[in-house]
Amino acid sequence: MVAALSGCSSPGRPSDQTRHASYERIQSLFTTNQQDVLRQTYVVFSGDEDFQMSTLESKTGEFAETSKSKTINRGLAIGIETDGYLMTAGHVLRAKTFVLGWFDGRIDSRPARVVFRSNFKRPADVVVLKVEGKLNHSAIFSDKPQVGEQVLAVACYYKSGEMGGVIDFAGGTVDGVVEGPTGSSVDLINTDVPLWRGDSGGPLISGDGKLIGIFTEYNYWWRGFRQKWRTTFFKPDKEFIQSLIARDRASANKSPEPTGSSASVQSVTPVAGRTADCRWLSFGR
Repeated sequence: MVAALSGCSSPGRPSDQTRHASYERIQSLFTTNQQDVLRQTYVVFSGDEDFQMSTLESKTGEFAETSKSKTINRGLAIGIETDGYLMTAGHVLRAKTFVLGWFDGRIDSRPARVVFRSNFKRPADVVVLKVEGKLNHSAIFSDKPQVGEQVLAVACYYKSGEMGGVIDFAGGTVDGVVEGPTGSSVDLINTDVPLWRGDSGGPLISGDGKLIGIFTEYNYWWRGFRQKWRTTFFKPDKEFIQSLIARDRASANKSPEPTGSSASVQSVTPVAGRTADCRWLSFGR
């Protein structure tokens, strides 16, 4: 069973033209290989306990087919260790999660296990996932950004009149950096990058291609005839994330890793990009 990813317009959603323009204004300032950043980014699909997903091939490329689940959350994740560890935002997840992206040299979908899920709600809802297989690319953590720094974020561009979408960039400026909730071990980064539902869990990237934060929350308003955005990213503590991964690796060496489910995760209200059964296509324009 395959159906189109919903791409209908809704109040406050930035147009593709707006997002492309935000990226094109600053793309020349970035020294990193931007295609590598796209290959570090993964699409997250999360549904109910009966949710299943497979990767198929077609003349237009490889795509994912989902089945058996009527409501699916869709967001993004970023690879942080090549042995299968990724980071995303907690509100993307439901009971069972699959990740689509570059594994072992090809685009594939893999079931994901939750290694860590923060007790904090947005905008400090840190999640670390684990999948089986090698990630072709993984991110390097950046230092805390400066106010006024220009940044890139990875976003989902819907394909008008077609199934699926494209993973590409939007751009903007850091407006502020504040401490997260007490005990959360995160900083919160506010920007004017035009993002929307379905972009949650995606990375904020510095000029040299390093990971600054993870997209978790947005607000928008109108100033005259111009729409403005405030998008918030959490920046987790690098040492804390690395300690979680080290403990998980040690635990995996002691006992076989379960496959195919993140069943320990409780169902949450779906506030990420939603669709009923979907097909995802290309990474990059």
